[in-house]
Amino acid sequence: IGAVVATLLPIPILILDPDQSNTSMILAIALPIGVHTVIGNFVEPKVFGDTMELHAVVVLLSLSFWYTVWGIPGAILAVPIMAVIRIIVSNIKHPYALVILRLLEGKLPGTAEFHDTDA
Repeated sequence: IGAVVATLLPIPILILDPDQSNTSMILAIALPIGVHTVIGNFVEPKVFGDTMELHAVVVLLSLSFWYTVWGIPGAILAVPIMAVIRIIVSNIKHPYALVILRLLEGKLPGTAEFHDTDA
């Protein structure tokens, strides 16, 4: 909702002010869209992932999955649900749980990080 408001809010001013140049009109629409795209697709998943020890791709995939399952409430709850799943899996002492935990952290099979048991 915030991105839509940020994009649509300058439109009445652009329409009512005849002194605006074409460049400023385009930038008034394009900049909020560009900023929201970068923040929403790159910055937020990275920050959420680092904070909750989840890989950014896992954050985006969980967002897509939970949105498909529950709609907007699922999108809002996607990261907390994955954080809870990560905590539960980290407390289970089973080889499969360890594999799932490593994948949630973004450590791919076949790498040295994946086989590191210190975590």
